[in-house]
Amino acid sequence: MSQKDVQEYIIDFKHMFEDEVDRHFMLGNEYWEKADCAEITSGSVDVSAHVKKMDEYFILDVKVNGDVMIPCDRCLDEFPAPIQADVHLLVQLGPEDAEINEETIAVNEVRGTLDLSSLVSEMVAVSLPLAHIHPEGECNQEMLERLAALSVTNVSDEENISGDTFEDNDSTNTIDPRWNELKKIKDNK
Repeated sequence: MSQKDVQEYIIDFKHMFEDEVDRHFMLGNEYWEKADCAEITSGSVDVSAHVKKMDEYFILDVKVNGDVMIPCDRCLDEFPAPIQADVHLLVQLGPEDAEINEETIAVNEVRGTLDLSSLVSEMVAVSLPLAHIHPEGECNQEMLERLAALSVTNVSDEENISGDTFEDNDSTNTIDPRWNELKKIKDNK
């Protein structure tokens, strides 16, 4: 992203003269097209950030809420995934950017700024469901039927993936003896 694109997402702690600062912005389709989030193709995410200046640190509260479009793992059609997340961080100025612990980060005191877009992108990524699938019954049925037709589970037990057939253990075909032993275990012999 260009410097101009990122500017609205920057919080300048070093030059913060007010005791409290509020930021509000939307991450729309243009943002997701430029962002490095391969699984998110578009979306609309509302971001609210509140910074409160304390004596030696800053309190940063960030809330995200919206929907992003992601591909379904089952049928590959896109669907809206709801996003809702809150983060509460303590921010200190220090010699370098660092994550001190889960609730505290350090921002380089020379630069003194934090780009919220990377934090928000991380919040959105963590908020995505583990299984990216449509709600039950909303998948593309045509695609599901095609996948079922190509599924290996439709191959009969007597046929291997290449389409060659084989006979029972009693035949004289040359089958690796280890498979015969495994088949005996399976058949409880």
